[in-house]
Amino acid sequence: MQQELYDAKGVPVEPLNSDRVLIDHAVRCWEAEQVNAERINGRKRFLAAGLMAVLGLGLYRLEWFYDPEMIPRVGNPWLQLIIKALLIIGLLLLATSLVVAYRPSFGSRGYKTASIHLALRRDERGLEIPIQAARRTYGAYGSLLSKNKASWAKLYYAEMIFTAGFSIIVIALAMYISCSQPA
Repeated sequence: MQQELYDAKGVPVEPLNSDRVLIDHAVRCWEAEQVNAERINGRKRFLAAGLMAVLGLGLYRLEWFYDPEMIPRVGNPWLQLIIKALLIIGLLLLATSLVVAYRPSFGSRGYKTASIHLALRRDERGLEIPIQAARRTYGAYGSLLSKNKASWAKLYYAEMIFTAGFSIIVIALAMYISCSQPA
């Protein structure tokens, strides 16, 4: 005879099915890593949008150094050179951050996707189906977890490069504004 279980309030509860709990936990872990992968992709898109915004401002065109009569707004040629060099370095850093964020990891060629681990295998015939399902789901979760960790590290590095590039561009613009002569 099975003993009846009660919760903290004294309400009868069904006994837990350990297989179901194991599978549910594996599925929750997999779904959590899928959410993390989506967050990583969102931050990558933010970097790309930031680069497009900077390019949209027209910083790559350097003709704004001159007024309509082609008289330089920044009188000192060395200062012009420094500002232009800072802008070029800043834009190169922004582009580099995008390359770092989106480049595939070393050894990722031929790398199977995490979801390939979800398929049940014939070599696990002796195991019960719930155990196979839990094992496969945990395998997929572990694979996606390691991919996400590598992606977070690359993204962190890319964001640092992006911040450095953006800061250099802001410094160049501040120099231009403070040293330019009115037209």
